[in-house]
Amino acid sequence: MSLLALLFDFSDRPVFALTGGGVSDHTRKHVVAALPALWVVQNLRRRRLFL
Repeated sequence: MSLLALLFDFSDRPVFALTGGGVSDHTRKHVVAALPALWVVQNLRRRRLFL
């Protein structure tokens, strides 16, 4: 995921220019970088403790 986030950061200017400033890959980079944390949180919420 970090590599994908880094690639999004490098392609920021072309995407920003193509969308007329509407979408930034820098923002997408942060979303992609947060995905592993989201996965952990979802799995912890599904987890049931058997005592």
